[in-house]
Amino acid sequence: MFPETAAVVNARGQLMTGPSHSSEPLPLTLTDQQNWRPHLSACQGESCQYRRFIVRSQPDDTTPAPVRKRDGRWGMPDDSFTRDASRTLGEDPGGSFRHKSENQLAPTLMEVLDSLPFYVMLVDSGHHILFANKSVRSQLDVEPRDIVGKYCPRAVHGLDHPFPGCPLETAVAKGGIAVEHEQFDENSGRWFLLSVYPTGCKSSDGEDIYFHIVQDVSEKKEAQRAQWESEDRYRQIIDTTKDIVCVGDPEGRIIDINPAGLQLLGYSSVDELRGMNYITDLYFNPDDHEDFMRLISERGFVEDCEIDLRNRAGDKITVTTCVTAVRDDEGSIVELRAIMRDITENKMLQQQLYHAQRMEAIGRFAGGIAHDFNNFLMAIRGHALLLLKDLPEGDPSREDLNEILRTTERGADLTRQLLLFGRSTEPDLKPVDLDDMIDGTRALLEQLIGENYTIATRNDGGSHTVRADPVQLQQVLMNLVINARDAMPGGGTITIGCSAIDVDEATLAENPKAAPGRAACITVADEGAGIPEDHLGKIFDPFFTTKKAGKGTGLGLSVVHGIVTRHGGWMDVESSPEKGTSFSFCLPLSREAALEGITDVDTDDEVVAGNGQLILVVEDEESIQKIVARMLTRQGFSVTVAGSAEEALELVRDGEAGFDLLFTDVMLPGESGIALAARLREQHPGLKVLLTSGYADDGFETGDGDRADFQILQKPYTITTLARAVNRALAGG
Repeated sequence: MFPETAAVVNARGQLMTGPSHSSEPLPLTLTDQQNWRPHLSACQGESCQYRRFIVRSQPDDTTPAPVRKRDGRWGMPDDSFTRDASRTLGEDPGGSFRHKSENQLAPTLMEVLDSLPFYVMLVDSGHHILFANKSVRSQLDVEPRDIVGKYCPRAVHGLDHPFPGCPLETAVAKGGIAVEHEQFDENSGRWFLLSVYPTGCKSSDGEDIYFHIVQDVSEKKEAQRAQWESEDRYRQIIDTTKDIVCVGDPEGRIIDINPAGLQLLGYSSVDELRGMNYITDLYFNPDDHEDFMRLISERGFVEDCEIDLRNRAGDKITVTTCVTAVRDDEGSIVELRAIMRDITENKMLQQQLYHAQRMEAIGRFAGGIAHDFNNFLMAIRGHALLLLKDLPEGDPSREDLNEILRTTERGADLTRQLLLFGRSTEPDLKPVDLDDMIDGTRALLEQLIGENYTIATRNDGGSHTVRADPVQLQQVLMNLVINARDAMPGGGTITIGCSAIDVDEATLAENPKAAPGRAACITVADEGAGIPEDHLGKIFDPFFTTKKAGKGTGLGLSVVHGIVTRHGGWMDVESSPEKGTSFSFCLPLSREAALEGITDVDTDDEVVAGNGQLILVVEDEESIQKIVARMLTRQGFSVTVAGSAEEALELVRDGEAGFDLLFTDVMLPGESGIALAARLREQHPGLKVLLTSGYADDGFETGDGDRADFQILQKPYTITTLARAVNRALAGG
């Protein structure tokens, strides 16, 4: 039977376990150490029968075993137990196997420690240096053997006590934990990482032993500082850029966003957005995200993709975005990084450009139609006038002819208003009587708004002449009337008022664009539902509209406001729920008299006679040729006609000299009337010129040079208007 206890029988063993004053061997109780780890701490457990442990758990022939010394401490003997030939456990005298391993490893471990580029020390909890590798020679300029046994603060730092933040002091104070501490050495100007790790061993004095490692981390700190500076620099760029920089995950959670993104979306901090789902909360059309993610999955990135977002107030914002997907090792998208640019204003400007181009195209198209239409009206009016003048007073046919003339005048007005509406030119300022403008535009307005609406006018009986572009003022009036109509879908009355006001201090305070003095104001009022109070501050913004898609561009009031402002005026709006809205625009009064148009309808039998002057009439429409020739002949002029510029030049070359006046249409086949007038004026400097056109006022372009020296007569015209214009041209050049 294997004994339950063992006895120390030799002197060496008794030295380790403590001297015995008895001649009897000292019995030892062995502990059950499953694989013997960790040896010293686990040896504090319950004792067991050593034989059972060795036989059942340790099949090796040589087995070391921990023992408890006489003073109660535990240790590992240099000897070990081994089996003899009879498989009986006995001692391996001298621990030859263990000594052999240690003797082989010790030089290797020392070489490893000495080869490290940083210095390593073993220090006890009392700050005494037990070991130092060779690196202390280069870093501390001392030999390792010279500091072993020395007080570390004094040997290394020249201090009588540990420096503030000493990692060993911290490790000891906190019960033997690992501590790392970075410190800047002012003498060398370098950074060092001081690390302390507990070994679990004790010195001969019972002090805990620690590894103390000191590494020069200056290069690392410099690289770290450069990295921080780089990160800070790029962060500043991201934070100051006007573009939106955003990071999110594929599920729709916002991870980070820069200040520009917060400002655009109307939020004050990233925390407000972190809890949101950008797919449902920020996408104006959430269904767009599916197509967007499909592109990301296929290509890994998206460039210049337009997305509509919704800001905190619910308004739509259009951005163009570039997005890159970040994938994990398995290829799954884990993060989306986006750069977005707000193009809402650009889109508005683009739509304004499209609108302007559309209006220009409408104007050109209307101009081409109006030219032909006015020629038709010219022929009808000319023949009706000739018939009317040949009929005696009291003839019942005169009333029919007068009705024809009135109808042609309304047709001419309608065509002229359509042309003016489609024009886009610089303001041509002239004295304009606002009352006359309202009356002259009323027929067109009534056709625009439809039969369910009535236009009522009122004024204060005063003079309301302003200096303005009549074309643009008509645009303002038409826009306001159309808005009033749209505010009353079921029909109603639109009231147009005109009055003069004194611009007092209160008006100046409310309207910075106003000027002291007197102003004339036009007010357009409806009987609709009114404008919500939260919309009043935005109604003049470009493209702001409450109309359904396709029902309005949102340009009307913006254009109106721009025109009025350019004229030195200002606008007011008053609105009450369910009581309607009134828009007013005011312009400074002018002392100039309003100009009389050259196309005024004849209201009497005024005779403006010629004196046989020779007129060269150039007109490509044969019916117009005939009627103009008859009208001029009837008024006492001599007439020669030509159907083109080429024919007119041939008449001059063939000796038809002595023309007193060239009366030519602007639009001719081949060379234009303006070019013809310029050539004949160059050949005959004294030749008088009068142009005519089916376009409204000056609203035509030929590209053939300046016509500033030539007067123009707008079609259709009357006999008296024609004779008056011819005499004026003959007299003035």
